[in-house]
Amino acid sequence: MGKKQIIDIYRITILFLMLFFICGCSTAEKKTMPLTGPQQEKVEKRKSAVKQDMNVEKNKIAAVKKIVKKKLTWDVITFRDLQQIDLDNDGEKDIVAVYVPSLNCSGVKVIKVTKHKGEVVFNKTFMTPNAKIEIKNGVPMIIIRDINLFAGLGAKKIYLWNGNTFVLKQ
Repeated sequence: MGKKQIIDIYRITILFLMLFFICGCSTAEKKTMPLTGPQQEKVEKRKSAVKQDMNVEKNKIAAVKKIVKKKLTWDVITFRDLQQIDLDNDGEKDIVAVYVPSLNCSGVKVIKVTKHKGEVVFNKTFMTPNAKIEIKNGVPMIIIRDINLFAGLGAKKIYLWNGNTFVLKQ
């Protein structure tokens, strides 16, 4: 390598270093002007509202966990599907749970949660593992598919919510 090539490499290196320095300076963190007056109050109100909502949800989750740990789930091996649905239109969401009570069975529980108490208002076990919860046209329903050992899935039964309980659709 000649002297001229070394000088060219040196110049190119210097140019790249200057370019990186300039790019780094232009992307450095910039300080913003602090909020004042009504803007600051608005931001503080939003923050406190979000914190309050988060605390309410945390309390609900804690209450549900206490309920689940207690007597309401003594017959459950595992939950397969949990949904929160306001079944009775009282503004409080009820827990609709598909669970596994034993091998090749499934069950559905509806747990009404009020304050820090829970009450099972519906509990039914099905002799098939194929229970599922769906909402069609605003109506909650339980869909059961029996198993036919030779043909796969068999008859389909639908239980509709009538306002108080799930009833078999005729």
